Amino acid sequence: MSQTDIIAPLRGRAIIEFVPAGGSEVTRWAVALAGRIAADFGATVIKAEPRGGDALRRTGPFVQGSDGRPESAAFAFLNGGKRSLALAGGEKDGVLLSALAGKAIAVLTDDREALVRYFSAVPAKVVVEHGVPASLGIPDARVADTTILALSGLLDLIGHPDAAPVPLGGHQASYVAGLAAFSGLMGALSMCDLGAAREAVTVSALEANIWSNWKSFAERLYMAKSPTRQGTMAEWQTFPCTDGYAAFVYLDKDWPLVVRLIGDARLGGKELDTREGRRANMGLISEVVKPWYAARSRREIYEASKAAGLPMAPVYAVRELLDDAQFAAQRFLAPSGARHAAKHWQVPTVPTVWNGQRFVPRVSGADAAEVAL
Repeated sequence: MSQTDIIAPLRGRAIIEFVPAGGSEVTRWAVALAGRIAADFGATVIKAEPRGGDALRRTGPFVQGSDGRPESAAFAFLNGGKRSLALAGGEKDGVLLSALAGKAIAVLTDDREALVRYFSAVPAKVVVEHGVPASLGIPDARVADTTILALSGLLDLIGHPDAAPVPLGGHQASYVAGLAAFSGLMGALSMCDLGAAREAVTVSALEANIWSNWKSFAERLYMAKSPTRQGTMAEWQTFPCTDGYAAFVYLDKDWPLVVRLIGDARLGGKELDTREGRRANMGLISEVVKPWYAARSRREIYEASKAAGLPMAPVYAVRELLDDAQFAAQRFLAPSGARHAAKHWQVPTVPTVWNGQRFVPRVSGADAAEVAL
């Protein structure tokens, strides 16, 4: 195996990514993420965009691109390293897609009808569905990340119990489905390598998120209750400090270290000796710990807790990660690879180290006129 093969295990494989207009938001993001990972692994990913361009191009936030025009940061992250094919919206689209199908090893899509109409000859097929039962009467175009978070039970875990649920930041439900779609893609490609003529994989975004939230269902099944939002009564908290926020996290066995670190006699009471006692008295613990955090910076809290052997940690803003020494050493952030990205744009790389090599996004591929059919 050559060094090139090690760095790009999917090099030489052509993969089509196709999401028509008007579909589900959650499946669109999931398909795009699976294609992005495949591109970072070295595959030639051709993104066939509907007339007017992929909806992700119109999804904020927007930043100024290298050509001076506003560019979608989400599109840059999810589509760097891919090639783009702009469809015109007529009969010629079918001819173009069928021509691509004849040269591709795999297709990623959320459109079953397109699989039959254009991509039946493609060996490995991965289709992402939102998985929301039709009986709920939610139109496909209205199924978004929050829909999946709610139906999977994840929305029950976020926010305060006396307020409305707060969705997770970003598009986490879509990303879970995208990771599942990429896993399915790799499985299908492996079977094709073993001689299979056709492999078909279906990914349900709802089921993928239920799977990621399995502990909630286990608790419901075996303990007759489900975990819910606990707000200020939660065992672990995030408190404000002089320059942001820091997490208050510890293991049960380390409670004596917490008492010693904070240095307040109220934490040494017998009622806090057990986990059950601490959970019943989180109001008292928060009352004591919160001022200690408020008087210190994130760095001071981190250094003090590290010296005490506790896993407390600062909460970083995304911009701060660019200057974090650990992330820099791991090359976790790299140029986006998007066609019109400014040089300073950074995005997370694939969280996989392959034989000591981390995958860095390639410079984005060609426009439609340059895609060879």
